[in-house]
Amino acid sequence: MSTRKQYACDLACRLVQDQYGDAVGKVFKLLVSKGQLQLGDIVRGTSMNPNIVKQALLILIQQNCINSYLQPGEETLRGPRPSFYLYEANTDRVLQIIRHPRFLLHIKDEAGEVAEAVIAQLLQEGRLRMDQVLGSVAARLGKALDKETRDSISNTFISLVQAHYVERSPPCSLPPPAVRPHPNSVRTRKAKSAASNTEGYAADQAAALKSFEELSFEKQRFKVPAELALEMFMSDVPAAAAAAAADGAANGGGSGEGSGDEEGDERAASPDAKMEDADGAGESAGGSGAGGSGAGGGRGRKKRAAPDDDDELAIKITAPAKKAKMRAGTARPDVSASPGSQSPTRTTGGGAGAGRAASPGSPVAEPAVVLWRVNNDEFNRRFRHQAIVGLVREKFDEDAAGVVSAMLAAGRPFESSVKEERSVQLSEDEVEATAHKLANAGIIPSMAGVSVSGVLRTLANDGFEMFTHVGTGPQGSASYVVNSQRVIDLIMLKQTEAVVKARFDVAGLRVFRLLALRGQLEQKQIADLAMLPAKDTRELLYLMLQGGFVMLQDIPKTADRAPSRTFYTWRVNMTSLSDSTAAQLYRSAGRVWQRLQFETEKEKDLVALIESAKETRTVNFNLTTAQRQAVARLKRVNEVMETSLAHLDQMIAVFNDF
Repeated sequence: MSTRKQYACDLACRLVQDQYGDAVGKVFKLLVSKGQLQLGDIVRGTSMNPNIVKQALLILIQQNCINSYLQPGEETLRGPRPSFYLYEANTDRVLQIIRHPRFLLHIKDEAGEVAEAVIAQLLQEGRLRMDQVLGSVAARLGKALDKETRDSISNTFISLVQAHYVERSPPCSLPPPAVRPHPNSVRTRKAKSAASNTEGYAADQAAALKSFEELSFEKQRFKVPAELALEMFMSDVPAAAAAAAADGAANGGGSGEGSGDEEGDERAASPDAKMEDADGAGESAGGSGAGGSGAGGGRGRKKRAAPDDDDELAIKITAPAKKAKMRAGTARPDVSASPGSQSPTRTTGGGAGAGRAASPGSPVAEPAVVLWRVNNDEFNRRFRHQAIVGLVREKFDEDAAGVVSAMLAAGRPFESSVKEERSVQLSEDEVEATAHKLANAGIIPSMAGVSVSGVLRTLANDGFEMFTHVGTGPQGSASYVVNSQRVIDLIMLKQTEAVVKARFDVAGLRVFRLLALRGQLEQKQIADLAMLPAKDTRELLYLMLQGGFVMLQDIPKTADRAPSRTFYTWRVNMTSLSDSTAAQLYRSAGRVWQRLQFETEKEKDLVALIESAKETRTVNFNLTTAQRQAVARLKRVNEVMETSLAHLDQMIAVFNDF
């Protein structure tokens, strides 16, 4: 295990243990160290009661800290092998717990307080049904769940799903992911072919190894349930139009389900939110393996007449200004919902894989209980784009930053992963249209009087190669792409230079930049080019070598490698330097978190006293002078630690997630 991964796993285990208790932390630590395990292996590895292990797995699945997979049974020489569940730690998602406050600030600025309440509730509970989202968000806002509040929350929720901030939780019946081929192994297989991009070929092969269940879930990942979309459509149109639409949907073979309140109450299986939300997790934690049959939706299917091909109803919701602002320039092709699913039918498997029978146009069954969670990848994608725009604004001006924002917003629906090397190819006309659209929505400053084509040519001619002119578009205008990974590399270089300057002063920064630009140099060459004394240069280089910022390469003249007949050159390896910097960031974040928890634990009696006073709404309660000083100190320490943690998380995102 590399140092970077070791510190990341230590921080993840500490976060889970502090958030959910020692028993849950012990189970998670075992999964981190051992990889995919069955329930029996976890019980034996932790030496805990099986019921406690099952409850810990339920909590971890509910909070999206682990992934649950169903390994299907297969025929062997000794007979059929039953299916079983596997559990795997999701350390990347756990490490983003310290990024949750940034999520809330971003969504509040972009979509308003209702969207912030929805995201905050999902981050707190992990996975929720739609009816639970409505009730808990209304309680968080301090409002009664009347029709107006319900419509406002539902409309905001649909907008968040359309913007990919909220996604469906993956069912526990998905098969475990296939092992991705390593680029080195592919290189041997592709030695005789003409293809040279072995890493790209490895990525294509990994995508081809996805199972049918995984591909089907990807298609349904951001689709709003038909009954919810139809309910919102009915609430937005007049009564006569609503009745006509309902009659048309009924005659066309649409869903025969009722409207929101009654149907939401019928789908609420239990008042206990956490245990019911982890329905599929409970079945999988039991180790029964019978829940796998629900993924196909084959059993329990009711026959009915096939509907027409044009049975799907595209839902268009009139959004308020803030939602229109959030969706400006980011239209998604998969936001419409099809109400053609049948009524709920339980299969014998239960759990997350159980669901409705599939409609004739759908490849898989619609699940009976749809659980929703926050999509961290979309937040990281927005933060990545903000970092790119920030660097462009710092290097050029506000007009260039607005044009780059338009390019990234227009290409965002077509990005399949967060770490895209290049943006989508866009023509000047498309960039200009998107820029004016975002400017009218108030997302970027006004572009009046700004020549978008001139800004694009200036960006493409820059020597840092952050933008590339790729030819002429179909309309005859020039096309450009954003080299996103190149911009992120420049941001990492900028952060590394800031660390070098803080530790080794201006002279160290001068030597570091010289080696980064010129490659391998001898000590005398470095002293001459950096205009430093030879003694100071030697001491500075060895200090930087001790810190891992530079590397020493020996080039012998003879086979005996005698020092007197050997050249010694210095160089900077940005790849290894980025890994070591990320490891130190994880290590620092773990120490800050540990210090924050220690300070809180030391004053736990005082914190409990203040919390009890808040719960009972006691206005006047006496504190001694020592207690008041302790409260002031704890508040000051918490502010410093939380600010440091937020700053470290921004750098971790640059070096790890972007």
